[in-house]
Amino acid sequence: MKVERVADYLELNLLEHHSGIVLNLPFEEGYDLSEILQFPKSKWEEYFSPKKASKICSVLREIEVGRELDRLLKSKVILLPIEDPDYPSLLREIYNPPRLLYVLGKLPHREMLHVAVVGSREATLSGKCVAEEIGRFLAQQGVSVVSGLARGIDRAAHKGVIESSPQGYAIAVVASGLEEYLKPKLWSFHEKILENGAIFSEFPMSFPATKRNFPIRNRIITGIAMATVLVEGKLRSGSMISARLAMEQGRELFAVPGPMFSEHSQGPHAMIRSGANL
Repeated sequence: MKVERVADYLELNLLEHHSGIVLNLPFEEGYDLSEILQFPKSKWEEYFSPKKASKICSVLREIEVGRELDRLLKSKVILLPIEDPDYPSLLREIYNPPRLLYVLGKLPHREMLHVAVVGSREATLSGKCVAEEIGRFLAQQGVSVVSGLARGIDRAAHKGVIESSPQGYAIAVVASGLEEYLKPKLWSFHEKILENGAIFSEFPMSFPATKRNFPIRNRIITGIAMATVLVEGKLRSGSMISARLAMEQGRELFAVPGPMFSEHSQGPHAMIRSGANL
């Protein structure tokens, strides 16, 4: 792919996240990314309010693509535009897929199968043991394990992958820019994932994690995977958002039952009643 086109993808991604907009409509109408970047203010007003259109034009004037490229080169981060053959094929099929992924680590083989494991941050010891065993089992079958790199179920599932023999492949999808995951205080666990896996993000390198980012991130976790396993989760939680996303995306959903009076079992039990595989 030409450098200029990669730069266009990068500029568009910076625009979307710094403006807080979603550009699926112009793409659905057949516009190419280079055409979208040349929209005048009047064209932006066909999709957004005049105030938002003014902000978009302001952000476009301030974007520094060269600075972002310098960060990428320094950190050895790979860019995966949606038209790249290495872009996860199942992720292309979801509604409004990320048009650009930032990848730190090793890209998965194109034919590799992916299964997501999601659950509570405040997981029980039993839940973490189950997630770790699921991660280990999938890794030993040659299946990639996708999760969110949070404490609790996410970390336990990836711990099982890391400790499998031979070591399996893990994908961690994060809700901030990848610069956050290059800091020394966080590096020990992440380094083990990167030995035979990758950390994915759609957010610009220095972009902070905000509450808004997590549902956006969750659609990637379930979108990459052919199936999602819900280990633990309260009825109102990010884990349940991921479970519902998997079902909306037409993917298999599995849920692990737990103690009947535990609030961490409420989410999996509700999804089993809604048709998830036991």
